[in-house]
Amino acid sequence: NTVGNATGLVNGARDFESGNSESAERASEAALQLGDNDWTIGGWVKFESLSAQRTLLSRWKPASVREWMVQYNDSEDRIKVRISGDGSSITSLLANTLGSPSTGTWYFILFRHDSVNDEISVEVNQGGEDTASHTGGLHSGTMNTIMGAHRNSVSSDPVNYMDGLLDEWFIFEKVLSSDEGDWLYNSGSGRAYSDLFAVDAAVGSAIASGISITSLIEAGR
Repeated sequence: NTVGNATGLVNGARDFESGNSESAERASEAALQLGDNDWTIGGWVKFESLSAQRTLLSRWKPASVREWMVQYNDSEDRIKVRISGDGSSITSLLANTLGSPSTGTWYFILFRHDSVNDEISVEVNQGGEDTASHTGGLHSGTMNTIMGAHRNSVSSDPVNYMDGLLDEWFIFEKVLSSDEGDWLYNSGSGRAYSDLFAVDAAVGSAIASGISITSLIEAGR
């Protein structure tokens, strides 16, 4: 079903209604196959309901074509990230530093993969990272990149639909520093991911190439 538009925090947001089974996706391509490299996935979310699992963004289908996923898990009442190095095994990490998220509030999420130190992390609203060890990098599969859901293991239909707004989701081919995350978060007011290229000297490190997941998926709809 068609995903609606809404006023976002940074740019125009996509408004997902779980009751309408709404999601948007793009076929797999090299730019979205991240592998065993440094990378950061990030963006903004505002939940409208938290009564079930909510998948924000994914390249994920149980049980053998898993790559990565950002979700809200209702049984744990936490924002959660998941990654697989071989398509089957899973490393999961909860945003415990944040604690329980609320509806009607914008959250800025950074999901980092550090290939040198074999570590993943999740940070929300620049409040401090939760980390976990993870070896094996990231499975390089051919899953579609999906906003607002992930694939079902049996039927391959989307499941665990998002209910709320997603704005300005991106990938950087590096582990964003705390200063870079702070700059994008902008004390809760947000900034466009592309603006970070212009201020790389100000935040103290060079920025590798970045892409807008939102724009890629919208172009493919």
